Amino acid sequence: MNAANLQISSVAAKIASRCNINCSYCYIYNKGDDSYKHQPKFMSEAIYTRLFEQIRGYCNKHRLKSFTIYLFGGEPLLAGKEYVRKFLAAAEQILMPDVAPDFLIQTNGILFDQEWIDLFKEFGVIYGFSLDGNKEINDRNRVDFKGNGTYDQVVKAIKLLTEQGIRPGINSVIDVDTDALAGYQHFKDLGVGDLDYLIPDGNFYQLPKHLSNRTDHFNWTNTPYADWLISIFDVWFHEPLPKPNIRLFKVLINLILGQDVGYDYLGTRRTELLIIETDGAIEAADDFKICGNGFTKNELNILKDDLEAALNDHLIALYHTSKEQLSKQCESCSVKNICGGWYVPSRYDKDNGFDNPTVYCPDVLKLITHVQKCVIEELNKNGVETDGVEILDYNREAGLLEKYSCNF
Repeated sequence: MNAANLQISSVAAKIASRCNINCSYCYIYNKGDDSYKHQPKFMSEAIYTRLFEQIRGYCNKHRLKSFTIYLFGGEPLLAGKEYVRKFLAAAEQILMPDVAPDFLIQTNGILFDQEWIDLFKEFGVIYGFSLDGNKEINDRNRVDFKGNGTYDQVVKAIKLLTEQGIRPGINSVIDVDTDALAGYQHFKDLGVGDLDYLIPDGNFYQLPKHLSNRTDHFNWTNTPYADWLISIFDVWFHEPLPKPNIRLFKVLINLILGQDVGYDYLGTRRTELLIIETDGAIEAADDFKICGNGFTKNELNILKDDLEAALNDHLIALYHTSKEQLSKQCESCSVKNICGGWYVPSRYDKDNGFDNPTVYCPDVLKLITHVQKCVIEELNKNGVETDGVEILDYNREAGLLEKYSCNF
């Protein structure tokens, strides 16, 4: 892959390499990768200064007027308010006025307080929390290092926002052994604005729970993740506003309607993100860590390599172009331009690398066909012409994919 064909519009700066909680499903700490143990706990000023200088140079070269900087961890708030203020101020000083930095931060909310709200308001930082549902649901997996649940602390932070008229955004990792509708109702009760349901990281090397799919055989009758999400979609789709903006569902609907949208999980757009570790290492997405210990490691570092050169790295290039590098089975699929092969780390196994459908293929296909059917029927009910648009049937599409996979 020629790096000249790839672009960068955002970086995730891992300002902290440690976390203050111990989520059971965490792909950084609890899926077999221990590379974080060999990294500094926090990104140094020298590294983030060099990063901002490189972003400025890249943006000037490619005439970009804005650039997104994610503050990630670990838990980024562990770096402390003084550190984060210096980080944000340095970014603005180095990038502006030529480049407008957009700051986003994802936090578990444990350390969040009014001073963080004031700091983020000062620099225009967009922030979101991680919460998996009500107390019973959340505290199954999101626990501290003593096994204690984290729900009460996170909800305290969320209520601090809602009391000021701020509707927080939430990332929620789904657990198919929980009550989907109870969790969704709780998010509505909390006044959540944006809600992003995340399927747990898994692949053929590390199978998700309740799945036994192999690269050469999928169980098309076992779709626990789709069933869980569909139960929420059927309520969300038909309920009036105001309601949470669920990214997964909104993007799916827009793709079905033919819009050019998407993100890591859906659509055909290229990814334009790089990860910068606390030691300055330039890497592909953290989720690749589920593919094996040290899987994301290379020789690249922001102190000696420029951002654009990093696009020549094989794994980074794969991450950026994964929607164009589909398996033969995916190429035969009716929903490939909606699914986009799903998230590329979920395609991995030790034998074929990433040349497979996602381990979640039956779930993704069932979810997409269900949403497509609901959207088309709703359009027809409201007098919108949909002539020539075929309503997809999951069982038929699954049968075609099964037949194809048996023939090659």
